[in-house]
Amino acid sequence: MMQQNEDAPREQSTLARILRLFIGGLLVVFTIGVVAGFGMASHEKGEVTLKGIAVVSVVVLLCGSLAWWLLRKGSEGEWLPRSPRQRTNRIVLYGTVALGAVAGFLFQLGDQRAPGDASLLAYDTPLDPTVALVLLAAMPLLGWLYYRWHQSADEHDLAAYNFGGMLALYAFFFLSIGWWIAWRGGFVAEPQGYAIFWVVIIVWSLGWMWRRYR
Repeated sequence: MMQQNEDAPREQSTLARILRLFIGGLLVVFTIGVVAGFGMASHEKGEVTLKGIAVVSVVVLLCGSLAWWLLRKGSEGEWLPRSPRQRTNRIVLYGTVALGAVAGFLFQLGDQRAPGDASLLAYDTPLDPTVALVLLAAMPLLGWLYYRWHQSADEHDLAAYNFGGMLALYAFFFLSIGWWIAWRGGFVAEPQGYAIFWVVIIVWSLGWMWRRYR
């Protein structure tokens, strides 16, 4: 009887690869933002302090090293399975993640909030019309990617997806009704559809990941 080599490296899951690449990319953007912000602030003040250089250098070193490690680990292993169905599913998954990243960048680029407004979830601020048209035009592509994912997903993945959707439906029902009743009773502020939407998405994603990768 052949024994498995316990010293052989384990193949990382698709979720682990995507999370490492995503977090590594965010750290790269954050590091660039720190350097650019320090440069702009120094230019406005007309001076560069040694303390500022030291702090920025430490941040760049730590974040840059962690970003490099995450990007390197995320790029290891097999990117595309040999099975045609699983290969299609993986390509669609990568495409969906890339489209979401581009959409997030466009949201930040086209946000027309008032000067000095540093709120993180300013969902009701005006959006540049050109950016809005591009995002609306991309929605059919997102729908097609979802359709292709359902066609190429296996039974286990679909079962996990449906489990997350069931939890998300329960979350929407109880949160929206409970928040509405509490608001009418004077206990909380008026219900916010944007907040409820994101709770539903997060519950759906966590439910799917828990059932898929546990």
